[in-house]
Parts: sequence; structure tokens; C-alpha cells
Amino acid sequence: MKKHLSSAPSIRVRRRRGHAPSERKTAIAAILVICAVIIAVSAALCCKAGFPACSAQRTPTPQNTFVPTSASLTTATPLPTSTPLPTAAPLPTATPAPYTFVSVSVSDAAEGQLALVNFEHDFPAADSTDVVPVTAAGSLLTERNDLSLAQPALSALSALAEAFSEQTGGDRLLLTSAYRTLEYQQGVYDDYAAAYGQAAADAYVAAPGTSEHHTGLAADLSSMSKDGERVTLPNHPQFEWLKVHCADYGFILRYPPEKENITHVAYEPWHFRYIGKENAAAVRALGITYEEYIEYLRGFTPETKLLHVPSLSAAKPEDLGSAEFSALPDSGYVIYFVPTDENAGTESVNIPVPAQCGSYFISGSNDGGFIVTAEL
Repeated sequence: MKKHLSSAPSIRVRRRRGHAPSERKTAIAAILVICAVIIAVSAALCCKAGFPACSAQRTPTPQNTFVPTSASLTTATPLPTSTPLPTAAPLPTATPAPYTFVSVSVSDAAEGQLALVNFEHDFPAADSTDVVPVTAAGSLLTERNDLSLAQPALSALSALAEAFSEQTGGDRLLLTSAYRTLEYQQGVYDDYAAAYGQAAADAYVAAPGTSEHHTGLAADLSSMSKDGERVTLPNHPQFEWLKVHCADYGFILRYPPEKENITHVAYEPWHFRYIGKENAAAVRALGITYEEYIEYLRGFTPETKLLHVPSLSAAKPEDLGSAEFSALPDSGYVIYFVPTDENAGTESVNIPVPAQCGSYFISGSNDGGFIVTAEL
């Protein structure tokens, strides 16, 4: 009997179906990987943006922390203290010079308020001497209307006339002669010689060119009483007062009695010379003639010693004993002579003047130099 293979039970094997679970697992794994990547990227972005949650998650695990013990602590070595730079010593203050120099033309040594004019010292100035007309005013009268004087002399004479009037109860000074040109001097000399003889002219009238009147600083005076009577000065009861106090206004009695051997001019009680208050006070205190005074001043120079006049009413000038300009008194006046002999051939001379002086004036002596008068 024939058997049919077809009747046997059949077993079906599906190879394709048998692979399905594996493929499914692969797909799921891929999805998980993608999600993980998305989460990782999101976390990275979150941290980069600085969100707290991210920061908290990234808190690092603390490392082993070193806790110092007392044994392990050491004192830090202090930094070296920087040595301060030495303070620079202040520069020394320059000591100011005790005097300044004034340049003066040597040609001016023959002129000025203190110029000596006598038979040995001609006055070299021409007739262009700076003078002003004298007008009778107040207590000063004039004998003529053509008189003139240097302005400093006129101002001082007007003040002296007022003081004289006050002292005498109303009497006034009368100006009889003042500035004289060379031509006028010659006329006076010739007229006097013709009237009184040559000897008298030589005794009482200066030779032309040697008259103090040429300076504009000399005044011949008389007086007029309050009653209108002319009274010569020697006959006036206040003549002694005038001889003493004229120095308060800068005048000296130029030709005193018993000094003819020095001045070579007979006593002239009417002839007054203006030299300024400071030097007039010195001449009065010393009791000497102007010739003697100029010679006396030659001993006081910037290289030797200075003459000090404490005040205009001082009894006597003081010899300071040195020419230390930095140690001068605080008040009064200093007077000294600056010779020009050593400057022969030069056009100017530098004259030292105290730096502390309030005012000063320099005058030619007409005797080889300059005289400095400085107020302290």
C-alpha cells in the first residue's frame, strides 16, 4: 500500500518572522541614543547659559581641604622697610648786597649842590645853570625883580624867611643878590675895584668864575622890619638865631669871621650858601668852614669809614670807624666821599649807595670826587 508523503503533518518555518524581534530592539536602541544626545546637548546649552540648575549639578566634589594647625602656621617674613630718601637740604638764601652801584659821569664831579667854589676852585659850568626867577612873596622880599636862584635854594630860602618872620614877630628877609652870570660877575668886580681899590675888590669880591653866585645856590640877605625899615643882619637882634637855625633849612654862613685865612674872603654876614639840611647840620655841629668840611669829608670813603649824622639836631656827627655797609645805624644819615682820581681817563664812575637807605643824593665836590648823602 502506497503511503502519501503529503498526509504527514506539516511544520511551517517562517525565517523572516523569526528576525522581527531583533529589528525592533535595534530601533528602540536608536531612539534611546537620539534622546540621550538631545538631553546631553540641552544640558550643555543650559550650563553655558549659566542657569542655576545646571550650576548646581556641576558643583565639583570637594578635594581634600588642608586645615592648618598651630604647628603648621609660620609668621610671614615682613617685607623690608624702604629707607626714605634723604630730604634735600634747602638752598642757602643769597645774602643781598649791602649796597648798590650808581653810575655817574666823571664830568659831573665839578658840579652839584655841594660843589666847592672859591679862589682855587673855579665853577666850570656855563651860564646855563638851572635857575628860576625869585618873586617876592610872603616873608621873602627882593631888592630887584631880576633875581633868580636854583629851585632847591629858593624853596629853602622861602621856608627860612617864614621861620625868621615868626621868630621876629613880623620882620622879613630881603634878598639882595642871587645868581650871577660870568658877565655880571665881571661887572661887579670891576665896579668894586673902581670904587674901593683893587685890594678891596680882591678881599670882598670873588674873581669872575670863582663866585658862588654862579651856582645859583648863594644868597645875599638883609632884613626889613615890620615897620618897613631896612636893617642889616649884623644889626638885627635875631641875627644870632638866623646864623644857628639857617642850617635847619640847608644854609650855612659861608664866610664867618676870623676865617679869612681859610676862605680867602673877608667876613660876610650877609652871604649864605645852600648845601642841604644834612650837610648844613654837620657843618654847624663841627663849627668849621665849608673848605674845612670838604677836606674833612675826604677822610670818609667806602674803603675806610663813614660819617654818621644821627639827626639834623645832633650835637656832633659820628665817625662810624668803618665802611661796613651791612652794619649801618637804623636812622640818621651817612655821608662819605668817593674820589675820582683813580678813574682818570674813564667816562663814568660806579658809586656805592647803601641798599637800606630811604633816599640819597650824589653831588660833585669840585675837588676831585663826589659826595654821597644817604638817609637811613
